[in-house]
Formats: sequence, C-alpha cells, structure tokens
Amino acid sequence: MTEDRGSLSGRRVVVGVAGSIAAYKAVSLVRLLAERGAIVDVAMTPAATQFVTPLTFASLTHRRVVDDVMALDAEQQIAHVELAEGADAIVIAPATANLLAELAAGNAGNAVTAIALASRAPLVVAPAMVAGWVHIPASIGTSRRCAASATSSSSPRSGRLPAASPGSGAWRNRRRSSRRSSASSPAPGTSTGCRSL
Repeated sequence: MTEDRGSLSGRRVVVGVAGSIAAYKAVSLVRLLAERGAIVDVAMTPAATQFVTPLTFASLTHRRVVDDVMALDAEQQIAHVELAEGADAIVIAPATANLLAELAAGNAGNAVTAIALASRAPLVVAPAMVAGWVHIPASIGTSRRCAASATSSSSPRSGRLPAASPGSGAWRNRRRSSRRSSASSPAPGTSTGCRSL
C-alpha cells in the first residue's frame, strides 16, 4: 500500500508527547508527519523531556519545541495558545494514564494538556501505559471520557512493556497514528466542528 506523501501538505499538526518510555516512538511519528508534508509543532510534558530531549524534535521539525506552559513564542505570544489556535490537528502520542486523567478533568497544567484543552482542532490520542493501569476502573472511565471527546482514539495494544513483561498497554502503530491525523485534519482554513474537552 502506497501512502500519499503530500496528503498533509500545508496542514499544521501539533504532536503532544507525554512522559512514557513510548516517547521515543513519537520521534518516528514526527518524522512521518513531516514526510507527508505537515508543518509539525511539538509540545512536551516535563516528564517527556526525561525520555527524549526537545532538541531531538527541534532537529526534525526545525521549529521550537514547547515544553513549558508559560513559554512565549518569537512574537512574545503565549506559545501554547498560538499552537492551540493554529493547529489543524492535534496528536497526543504517547498519551499516558496521567495525561488522559488530566484531560478528562480539564487540567491544563502542562503545555500538552493546555494546547489540547484550548484548541478546537481534531484530537487524536494514542494511549500507552503499564498493563495494570489499563484495566483499573479509574483508567477505563478516564479513557472513555477522553475517547468521547477525541476525534480519534485507540485502545492500547498488547505487547512488550517497560518491565519486559507482556501485557495490554503498548502504543499502537505510529503509521496508524499518522494516517489518523491525516484523516482528522481538514483542509487548511476549514472548520472542524470538533468537540473539545
């Protein structure tokens, strides 16, 4: 199957990265989105910067990474507000149990949640968490609330997890997340009509 490499041409995709060992996979996702013609901006939670550095994403996108909810952009505007307003689509990958709970509660305490909550752009979430967290009632309820508000959400797949034990909680395929952001992203300048959390 051949993918249309220009299908995201001119569209602005914000990739939110949460603090998970799966954060390294976001590097490939960002590269794939850029290859498909997207203008990619990256926002990171403080915990995400412990797994992958902002420099990695800045090197791929040639754009400043937002990892502080109070950061200003080059025009001295609050960066997360500008990204939220300018996004054609938002992809949060990986989306940890903690980040999903923050979104469901409307907590905008970091750059990723602030952008997602402030934007009307389609939201794609790719959960990734330890297997035990996937099955507890609080995580199930949070995931359902987030999925109801997201344009696209997938449940974690079974696979090898950080503790080297298999289980449900692994982030699904990066190419699938890339395709979902393409399908969720409207043509530049068109309205999304998407629900926000």
